[in-house]
Amino acid sequence: MGHQISQARLEDRYYLQKVKLGEGSFGTVWRGVDRVTGQDVAIKQLDKAAMPRRGVREQDIEREIAVMQAVSHPNITKLLDSFDSPSSIYLALEYCNGGDFGDKVKERGLNLEESEAAEWTRQIISAIAALHLKCVVHRDIKPDNFMVSNGSLKLCDFGLAMFLPRGRLLTEKCGTPAFMSPEQHRLPRFSRGYTNLCDIWAAGVTMYMLMFGGRHPFLNSLQQLDETRLLQGSLDFSVAQGFFGFGLSDARYSEPARRLCRRLVEPDMAKRCSAEDIRGDPWLVANQRVAGRQAAPANRPRSAGTSSHAVKLGARINNEGAHTQQGCVDAQQRAQGSVTEPEAILSRKIAALEEQLKMQQEQNESQWEQLVLGKRAMQELVGEKDKITEWQRKSVASEGRSGSASPTVQRMSSTELRNSASKGGCTPQGSPLPVGTRCRYNSSSWSSWMPAVVQGFNESDVTYNLDVRQHARLENISPDPDASASEAWPPGTLVHYESSTVRHWLPSVIRSFNEAGDHSVEEGTYNLDVREFAQVDRMRPRHS
Repeated sequence: MGHQISQARLEDRYYLQKVKLGEGSFGTVWRGVDRVTGQDVAIKQLDKAAMPRRGVREQDIEREIAVMQAVSHPNITKLLDSFDSPSSIYLALEYCNGGDFGDKVKERGLNLEESEAAEWTRQIISAIAALHLKCVVHRDIKPDNFMVSNGSLKLCDFGLAMFLPRGRLLTEKCGTPAFMSPEQHRLPRFSRGYTNLCDIWAAGVTMYMLMFGGRHPFLNSLQQLDETRLLQGSLDFSVAQGFFGFGLSDARYSEPARRLCRRLVEPDMAKRCSAEDIRGDPWLVANQRVAGRQAAPANRPRSAGTSSHAVKLGARINNEGAHTQQGCVDAQQRAQGSVTEPEAILSRKIAALEEQLKMQQEQNESQWEQLVLGKRAMQELVGEKDKITEWQRKSVASEGRSGSASPTVQRMSSTELRNSASKGGCTPQGSPLPVGTRCRYNSSSWSSWMPAVVQGFNESDVTYNLDVRQHARLENISPDPDASASEAWPPGTLVHYESSTVRHWLPSVIRSFNEAGDHSVEEGTYNLDVREFAQVDRMRPRHS
């Protein structure tokens, strides 16, 4: 191993208890005790034999150690020591008595107060800012990679972290897909690379999960990644959606909180803010002191022994924190004397209150705009339905006069549909897509759409057999955007259409396909009974 890992014996310094704190694919975390200080520690044991099977080299462990040694911060798990043996590598880490942060988020659910969410978000951003200050990118920010210790969050698991000089782009596609930024997902064909701002995106996704009790913004009900929404950075802040989804009272948390979340989940990397910029966000500043008093009792030590260790540990962390940028600022304020410190605090509070007042005014204006837009959307929906009714009336009248369908959009009776289907012309209403129909399948394994061809329909579980997937669910299938007129889904096919007007999936029927060459229409779209020129991304098949 490299020079960073000690050749001394682990047992000489730490007593390894038979208490397993966690287990991974090539390592186990045990609880231990420092023989010198008596403090509890976490001992991460890495199996050398299992590491190559997971694509991990000993150099990767040395890099992880180097990163952790380079950064010291109250919200980052401290590496105490490292040891090497013929079969294992041991990392002695700061012990966190509050457990996994991801579990705590789910445990609190929607009962988490906004001030507490602000304090947790502030600590997450502070940890990321400390890394970026040292030119380190983590690349796997998520709730499960934070631990809780005496009311504070501790960022851990630096297996993917690396030093990244400013101005350089990374092109290695790695991390947890649900927390990867758009520029990472677009690799390699549609992205030049990514920077440490991928951590800011992941922090925004994490903040959203804090707000909604662990609900992920880009995972559907089947826990599959909706890459279209992810690439757009589309966030839904409503707690419970009605049919029309316009309920203003259902919005989660205040507008300043939602605004910060949108700043973090900015799909354009060039517009995404840095960690240092985010630390000064008014919502974080305004909630910092109140939330700090509320969060501490939530993780009170359970025994006197643990309490004494926690006091020692807290003292050590505070001493280390004095070397950080925030610690330097605090030291400067203390050097100015006790008379000016209350004035500075009062000035910050006044500035934060003024900013809150400004944001409240903007929020009121935003709510009024939503009401106006909601009313306008309802009017457009009524007008759209009136157009459809009029179009159907004219189509029927045209058929009665000329005996042929309307030249713009063909309309067929149920009898004609059945007759045409028997000749291969179209699908009768209620029957599945014909064998050989081209479509797309949204693969959770590849986190993207892939071309597919229908091979059969399973009546028992209402799924399709595709050439790329058996028993594919309806919600993962949509028309092929590159299909020609002869390959398009036939008239009469039952589909669901995602209406942006009512923000709901509407049962619909395909009337016709708009093929290329006609410049008066949007080519590659479908005309439905509820909407003309419907985009394929908003269509899914339905069975009945």
